[in-house]
Amino acid sequence: MHSFIHFFLLTFTTIICFKQIINIKIYQIRVFDFFNIIFFIVYCFFPLIISAIPPPNDFNDGWLKLYRHKYDIVNSTYYIKADIFILIGYLSILLSYNIKKYKVDLKETRFYFLNEKSRKVAWYMFIIGVLCIFLFIALEGFDSYISTNTRMAFANEKDDIKGSKFAFLISISTFLYFSTYIFWSLKVTSRSVIYKALFYISLFLSLLIFYRQSGRLFLLVFIFSFVLSNDIFKRKFNKIKYLAFGFFAAIFVLIGKSIFRFYMYDGIVSEHIDIIKEARFSHLLYEVIGEFSFPYLSLINNIIVNDNYYYFQDITNAILYILPRKLLGIENIFSTSDINTVNMLGSLEQGQVPSDILSYGYLNLGGVGVIITCVFFGFILRLIDKFSFSINNSLSVIVFISFSLIIALRVMYFDPEHFLRYNLYYFCGLILLKLNYNKEAKWVRVK
Repeated sequence: MHSFIHFFLLTFTTIICFKQIINIKIYQIRVFDFFNIIFFIVYCFFPLIISAIPPPNDFNDGWLKLYRHKYDIVNSTYYIKADIFILIGYLSILLSYNIKKYKVDLKETRFYFLNEKSRKVAWYMFIIGVLCIFLFIALEGFDSYISTNTRMAFANEKDDIKGSKFAFLISISTFLYFSTYIFWSLKVTSRSVIYKALFYISLFLSLLIFYRQSGRLFLLVFIFSFVLSNDIFKRKFNKIKYLAFGFFAAIFVLIGKSIFRFYMYDGIVSEHIDIIKEARFSHLLYEVIGEFSFPYLSLINNIIVNDNYYYFQDITNAILYILPRKLLGIENIFSTSDINTVNMLGSLEQGQVPSDILSYGYLNLGGVGVIITCVFFGFILRLIDKFSFSINNSLSVIVFISFSLIIALRVMYFDPEHFLRYNLYYFCGLILLKLNYNKEAKWVRVK
């Protein structure tokens, strides 16, 4: 009976979500569309797969090993509770997004970016980013630039790695991401060799930063933003290209960690490739699925083990997350993701498990927290889609697409610490664009 209710609830949510996805219009991209796709993957499609066809008995990798060893789907009511929260959370977002009347004025407003006015901003952010990279290397050395990232180490070796008090320079160097966006927009609308060269230089340095931060998903999203922006701008959509990108993404998910670790561990990439060659297809499939299953499994786990609420305290601590804490002597500040990690892994020694949107709400105020968080997020999605950037040139395309992906990824990475620390570059870029335009920038009301 438990199994039937579990499948019914998951299937019901999947149908509602999929109905929103099939209504997506390719050249009228909304943040809401990206949200639906990610929500469908992590809370509907993959959970249905691992519920209908559980991982093989000898599969013992990643998050899915918890599925078999820690939870019992047939006899557990925790899955049903998680399914209910998934349904309530999605409906809360759907309803708050589609409310016609808000107390604030939400007539559609668009900001018209001008490519020729963005050159200074691109140069500002490029220079700042490059200076931060070279300053860190000058102070700490290139080896330290790579080896001070605990995400590159294996779990039992993380304690041996000491972070740098100048790590904030690496965070600021992400300004190069935004300069890459702008140089791309100038490259596709200009025949200038200079802009092409600057784009590829800033792209290379951005990839170096991604390598340092060891984020597979964020690297894939960064690359995808250019692929999609190019098609939206040129109004060409090739399905084969996206299937190929999906295949590449799956391969990168499998070997990405080893690629990021090759500087610290000799031969690790070739060893991992040999393991993949010998592995059964079902194991490889569940390894990819497992990488996107942590939101679902986190929610179930938190329902089981969590007995205290955090009451959204990390919102009041938000400003502290973007300060150079080690340099200022500020002690580590506990976040919702830390609580999620302790609940999931037992300690913080093996790294951090980010809190997804539903786990974030539950950890802070239980079922009520899920509703509050999701209603708020639905309102934010609505706000962004009403006050959206007009996609009228190459710069507005890449700015809007990248922003849409940043917001949609909050489904998987919702806590304020993660949002501010990894996306500060974007908001600084927007502020500089607005300041640079001065009176020539106009907010245009569209009735």
